[in-house]
Amino acid sequence: MTAVEVVDGFSKKFRFSMEDAVANAVGAAFAVLVEKYPRVDALLDFRLLYQRSDDAKRVGETDVIADFSGQTYLLAVKADGVPRLRELPSCDTWSSRSGTTRSATSPTTAR
Repeated sequence: MTAVEVVDGFSKKFRFSMEDAVANAVGAAFAVLVEKYPRVDALLDFRLLYQRSDDAKRVGETDVIADFSGQTYLLAVKADGVPRLRELPSCDTWSSRSGTTRSATSPTTAR
């Protein structure tokens, strides 16, 4: 995506956006971080929420990629990723509702 920002810098219609380039770099770094560190992956989740914007409704389009106004980026903290919270009985309920599974060696299953 950063290449798109560079191309936009040479465009007459668009311009280079430092904010977009930084966001692209942060997104790539986050992907490497969660891939390299399973504990971070268990704790944090990066999500995209899309709700069709009023502009998209007005022109009759539904394009998740191009409808920037309808996009919201979320960094979710997963309670199941906090070891102390995993020991609480209510966290077992959250995990079963979300479809999260644990290995047989986790503290909550080795009772």
